[in-house]
Amino acid sequence: MSSDSWPGNVVQRWFFRRMPWDRGEVRLHRKRIYVLPTRHGYLFALVVALIVLGSMNYGTSLGYFTAFLLIGIGLVSLLHGFRNLHGLHITISPGESVFAGQQAHFTARINNRHAHSHYMIRFEADGVDSALAALPASTWSSTELPLHAAKRGRLACGAVKVSSVYPLGLVICWSWLKPTGFCTVYPAPIGDGQPLPQSTLRDGTGHSRTNDNEDFYGFRDYRPGDPLRHIAWRTLARGQPLQTKEFAGESGGDLWLSWDDAQYADPELRLQQLCAWILEADSLKLRYGLRLPNVSLAPDRGDRHRRACLESLALY
Repeated sequence: MSSDSWPGNVVQRWFFRRMPWDRGEVRLHRKRIYVLPTRHGYLFALVVALIVLGSMNYGTSLGYFTAFLLIGIGLVSLLHGFRNLHGLHITISPGESVFAGQQAHFTARINNRHAHSHYMIRFEADGVDSALAALPASTWSSTELPLHAAKRGRLACGAVKVSSVYPLGLVICWSWLKPTGFCTVYPAPIGDGQPLPQSTLRDGTGHSRTNDNEDFYGFRDYRPGDPLRHIAWRTLARGQPLQTKEFAGESGGDLWLSWDDAQYADPELRLQQLCAWILEADSLKLRYGLRLPNVSLAPDRGDRHRRACLESLALY
């Protein structure tokens, strides 16, 4: 919904607020398509007007013929440009969830049910352009609209402008879409945060788990706060860097990731820390639960549980 001038941007925002939401597939019909000359079109019209004035002044028939020929070309260009968008069926759907700071992708699917091809179709969303060179008859195609996910939450695509300057660039035909779909943006995991809260890893009776009930998973670099019993003393004796043993936890108790365990004053940093813990616990195949001030998810494991926990953080 970008514009070259501030007043134009204000007009577009006013227009966008009053647009109805487009649910599902949208058909571009004559009431949704707008047509205006481009800069080249205005220059073309000026040249034709000068030719007409010159012909009237000097009474040259060839000048009239040239002017009328150019007017006919302009009208044919207008009709072909309108026809190039008319009747297209478009569906805009969100892509996979992403983390804050990444690129979210919305997919525009264009269905051509006509017996003729469409050309030079351009999509604009939040200042990002995506072009479709050609769409053959009775086929469909798709193009991606990448949007920057600056912060967590639900990212809407906003207004999508579908336009074309086919065939000669003299007129621009466009239509606005207002899709309802949104992409979920998770908090960005904190880069150098705290280790997993081992004190909440219980066996169901309130006692900490022991190594006898854990399955060895591998080694990782030591981080301050790791339990001493998990430090790989043998590898240290061989002259290797200080490392910590990790356990997959296929048998035994559950890990609770709580809002209070993240030692940050900023709520956003707490969410980022919880996000990092969820990803780490999932990679270790632990059973983990999540406790937030407004929601609690029972311990579980797997992709579905990970997505549910991350979505709770995104919508907190």
